[in-house]
Amino acid sequence: MIKRIIATILAVIFSSFFLSSLTLNVAAFSIKGDVNFDNEVDMADAVMIMQALANPNKYGIEGTAEHHLTEQGKLNGDMNGDGLTVGDAQAIQKKLLGLKK
Repeated sequence: MIKRIIATILAVIFSSFFLSSLTLNVAAFSIKGDVNFDNEVDMADAVMIMQALANPNKYGIEGTAEHHLTEQGKLNGDMNGDGLTVGDAQAIQKKLLGLKK
């Protein structure tokens, strides 16, 4: 009985450690501008920013749409560190056009 309790406690500790490590690794490998996590920066990312800003109830962080903005997506989309704005969608478009590095 004691072995089972110890095994359960260790399983909880190790799973918590693994999940927190996994979360850190996802953030470490995020791509600046990749709002929708498809591993590329494209027009869909700019569109998601605009949708989230224009209709937050549907596309915002707690939106009802199946594909809505996430906290990490918000961080990825903030191209200049001032929070998620229409300027970030514009910066992504400029990057796609080769007007901004």
